[in-house]
Amino acid sequence: MDMFRLNHEQLLKGVNLSFQRYLSRQVKWDRRLIGLFGAKGVGKTTLLLQHIKSTYGDSHEALYLPLDNIWFQERHMLSETVRRFHEKGGRHLFLDNVHRYGNWIQAIERLHDDYPDMQIVFAAPSLVEGEKMEPSLGGKGDWYTLHTMSFREYLSYEGALDLKPIPLDELLLHHAEVTQQVMDEINIDVDLPAIRQMNNAMSRKMKQLLIQLAKEAPEFPRMQALTSKYEMDNTQIHKLLDYIKEIGVLRILQVRKEDGGLARSYRSFLANTNLMASLFREMERIYLGETFFVDQMSNCGTVELLHNGDYRVNGKYTFVIGDPLMDYERIKNVENTFAAIHGQPKSVGNKIPIWALGLCY
Repeated sequence: MDMFRLNHEQLLKGVNLSFQRYLSRQVKWDRRLIGLFGAKGVGKTTLLLQHIKSTYGDSHEALYLPLDNIWFQERHMLSETVRRFHEKGGRHLFLDNVHRYGNWIQAIERLHDDYPDMQIVFAAPSLVEGEKMEPSLGGKGDWYTLHTMSFREYLSYEGALDLKPIPLDELLLHHAEVTQQVMDEINIDVDLPAIRQMNNAMSRKMKQLLIQLAKEAPEFPRMQALTSKYEMDNTQIHKLLDYIKEIGVLRILQVRKEDGGLARSYRSFLANTNLMASLFREMERIYLGETFFVDQMSNCGTVELLHNGDYRVNGKYTFVIGDPLMDYERIKNVENTFAAIHGQPKSVGNKIPIWALGLCY
């Protein structure tokens, strides 16, 4: 117990509270059971530690426990550690990397039932779907997903500009004023296997598939070619694609036909432009803009890829992604239709700088 208390105190010393992610203001921190989900590296641990430091300080009522610690990997029981914590007055338990602990869902359920006066907050990666917590934890807690950093948050983090999140409806209604306000204040020149039961062969194929899709993006190979190359059937390939999407490094959109049905064609996008920059020295300008658009809009709404290459958000707004040299005459007077343009400094008509769509959360 002393070992974990010392680790807890050392971690809090290094926590900076000057910048906090958008989700910290949305979580109902007074609830008894809270689950935070998000891709690896998105900031879940920092979010937990910032809340502990800002709310409890040096109080022994709160404890941060990383369940990937070798102590728990060597079969020491979480229940015993929690029992001792509770006996010493502990009332707020923060469990990180819970997926590293065997039968973690059942373990948290027991803790929740055995200690009705103790709050439990846990963090897990995106690929632990909410439905896996049914029926044991499903209705007992509040679940939240921490998305990748928005462009609005990036501006705040860099100290360039502090803005409140702007709902998409409001942004599109007043985009000219919003972009002008931002441009008046700053000059923007920014380019933008413990969880699954998977054997080594399957893991290797998933990595190979991910690399192939990243290299070929936004084009998506035919399913028949994938099943042949990886010697797998359609069901197995789709399972690997689901894993890849859930990890949070790639998004795959199915094309919606003109009649509203779904076509058998897809486009793929790396999760964000940072991944693009780390993998490729040269990036096609339009695809860079599309990746940024899909990332930011997917984190605050639903995104559909239309048959003509346009995008529809929340079933209401249509977007054309492009650069200043493209012809946008076809959408000039079309209701709820906008051009999101990479390289345009401010709004003109229904043409919006693509960075403005990163201000919504």
